[in-house]
Amino acid sequence: FFCRFEKIELFFRLFNHERNNGTPDKLLRQKLWLLSLLSLLPESPSVSLSPLSTCTLNSFDQMMSLCLNIFKCNLDNGSATLAPFSVDYDSEEETVVTGSEEYNVLLQRAMLQDIAFGTDLVECFKLKMSKLTLALGNEAHKQLWALVEPVTLRQLEDIFK
Repeated sequence: FFCRFEKIELFFRLFNHERNNGTPDKLLRQKLWLLSLLSLLPESPSVSLSPLSTCTLNSFDQMMSLCLNIFKCNLDNGSATLAPFSVDYDSEEETVVTGSEEYNVLLQRAMLQDIAFGTDLVECFKLKMSKLTLALGNEAHKQLWALVEPVTLRQLEDIFK
């Protein structure tokens, strides 16, 4: 069994593995894992920090670096590179006309139900950061952001201007 810190570290390892993986849906998987990490951040001052929230806060600099990487990829490539999960099919090998309309309808329906595809990561990030400020208080929030590498912090600020 994994301890709490190992679970968070596993998320970071999976993320870095996907970054080096050449599969076309790697951005979608990275986005899903980042949404999972963001969901572990505390949201309310009235609730005590969970052990996973504490581990996530201890890795805040690394998480902000991952956020920056995904934001940059989305800016460079646009959201068109994010594709929903589908059965392995190489469209370059063959063209299938029969059932393609039904397939496209099913694919569109799957895209609408896919949380990673349908969630605006930037808006989710902004919402989580504002809730984090409320949960931690201004002083602890400033100390947390002081742990983030200055280069990462500047680049994140540039993205949100």
